[in-house]
Amino acid sequence: GTALEWEFYPSDWRGLAAFDLLVFTAREWRALDAGQRTATLDWVAQGGDLFLAFEGETRPADLPTKGSYG
Repeated sequence: GTALEWEFYPSDWRGLAAFDLLVFTAREWRALDAGQRTATLDWVAQGGDLFLAFEGETRPADLPTKGSYG
């Protein structure tokens, strides 16, 4: 794995094409702007895997639901 440089995180899914899996905490996900979140979900729709970690047993309402996007 590798850490991402947040200042260079892309707002287009193609900028994530070299990755197979992205892992975010809920706090990291919330720190992305709307364009970066959309790019990430579009990347998932192209076959990427996204793992969102959060505390507790119930998914917070502001995190994406399990499934495909695009």
